Amino acid sequence: MVCTDVAARGLDIPNVQNVVHYQCPFNAEIYVHRSGRTARIGRQGQSLNLLASEDQVNFKTICKVLKKSTEDVQMLDVKYSQLDNLRPLIESSSQLEKSTHQDKKREKSAQWLMKTADEADLDLDDDLVTEI
Repeated sequence: MVCTDVAARGLDIPNVQNVVHYQCPFNAEIYVHRSGRTARIGRQGQSLNLLASEDQVNFKTICKVLKKSTEDVQMLDVKYSQLDNLRPLIESSSQLEKSTHQDKKREKSAQWLMKTADEADLDLDDDLVTEI
């Protein structure tokens, strides 16, 4: 499973054994929830973090919060040519995340509009309601 913040909460996908973080989580809570997609109900799982140099600060902070030394983390020397195999998966995951974020943003905006109209005791135009 390739994981982004979209998968940080609320997903229950059985038998996930591996999670690939292609974006470094912003904080330890998100990291725990993303990685929690593995090892469900006592099962084993592994989490792989693809880190760029700019991710080091966040990753060290996550390790500190989780009381893990960076020495406890197995670092793998990965060649860029090996990452090319992951590129299609990462690109489709990025597109899915972007699409999901846009859908949630539109839904939140529509809910705000409907709530505001209701509170102001206004009737929305039928054409507008069908667009929402």
